[in-house]
Amino acid sequence: MFGAWSPTSCLWCSRIRNVKIGRELGVLVGGVSFAGALALLALCTTMLSTSPLLSPAITVVILGAIFRNSIGVPAWAEAGLRFSLKPLLRFAIVLLGAQISFDQILSIGITGVVTVIVTLIATFVFTAVAGALLGVSRDLSLLVAAGTSVCGASAIMATSAVVKSD
Repeated sequence: MFGAWSPTSCLWCSRIRNVKIGRELGVLVGGVSFAGALALLALCTTMLSTSPLLSPAITVVILGAIFRNSIGVPAWAEAGLRFSLKPLLRFAIVLLGAQISFDQILSIGITGVVTVIVTLIATFVFTAVAGALLGVSRDLSLLVAAGTSVCGASAIMATSAVVKSD
């Protein structure tokens, strides 16, 4: 009944730990909400647009760049935006990829799968080499190559952590 004390058995310790976790989550909520509001604005903008070239992903990147460079990002949103740009975006990309079923992959056949793989690799290599020939930094060349060959802005944001780019 009165065994050894440990932090996990202490009722008050668990409440303090929960408060700390709550504060950490609270710091993220503002920035994640801010990112969500920009995404919603981008979605509404593209729905109202008549241009087939305007996608929500491109629109949110443009809106974010305009906002950061003109008004600036409030300090209370920084941590949540960093979280949205790194782990949350990576998780969303995984979910996006997960919606492609194995049956869909099989439906294009082996020729289709090989074509996709060869095209992806060729596009990546071509873009990286073109960047090097144009004198663009290696990191930026790899970011643009990933974005061009895979899926655009979301691939660039996910790859930026690998090449330690901001």
